[in-house]
Amino acid sequence: MTSKTTPILAFAVDKGGGGKTTTCVNTGAGLAIRGKRVLMVDADQQTNLTLAFLPQEPEKTLYSCLIDESRPLPITQIRENLDLVPASHQMFGIGMKLVSDMVRASMEGKAVKDCRGLLARLLAPIRHKYDYILIDCPPSDNVTMMNALYAATSVVIVTNPEPFSVHGAQQFVQMMWAVKKDANPSLRLGGILITDCDTGSPGHQKGEDILRRWAPDFVFRTRIRHSRPLYNAVLARQDIFSYSPRSNGALDYDRFIQELITRPL
Repeated sequence: MTSKTTPILAFAVDKGGGGKTTTCVNTGAGLAIRGKRVLMVDADQQTNLTLAFLPQEPEKTLYSCLIDESRPLPITQIRENLDLVPASHQMFGIGMKLVSDMVRASMEGKAVKDCRGLLARLLAPIRHKYDYILIDCPPSDNVTMMNALYAATSVVIVTNPEPFSVHGAQQFVQMMWAVKKDANPSLRLGGILITDCDTGSPGHQKGEDILRRWAPDFVFRTRIRHSRPLYNAVLARQDIFSYSPRSNGALDYDRFIQELITRPL
């Protein structure tokens, strides 16, 4: 068992298609291979992390806990050292319901709990059981995203080196600092990971250079190169270490994990 200082890492990006879920899948699997006890939390209403490991959406998901905080998190064991809290498509629009419930409780004179702290409160009783907790965030600024940032100790921003993605990563850092100031003073930027990088593309090189100049202390030295096996592993619903352990994708994610675990999180 680990101490209550277990790192909680929010894998986040300001737009879809940046490799966020792929990174969460392979980071969780790679840490588990290293003997680390890992819990992955699918907080994205698109449920891609859940679909990566389970053939269909289970009956009990994070949604049921968000609407009824008294329920314990439904944890599914994926394999040795690797557990998952699955998501549900029902989470579309849940932010409006949670905020409405807060307003109704206030108007009725009942005790009001900040709905942005739901996930942190749900994780608190089980946090000590894990070496790492990874949260796959939704690609938008909503109540579910806020829950992930309020619960996290660190944010790993995942982005490809395309111009709009680079700009989105920079914007997300600013939002993260706002959350840190508002409600989670211990939140830190764990790093910025560049994914799906075409090493022969001048445009990708330019995007990478922009990020490295902008945040030289935070961009991971490792970059995830464009790799067909990474895409095929997603189709096969496997992590890259199981699907193609000698591929560039596996080598890159292995280097990234080694770098990640040496950082303060």
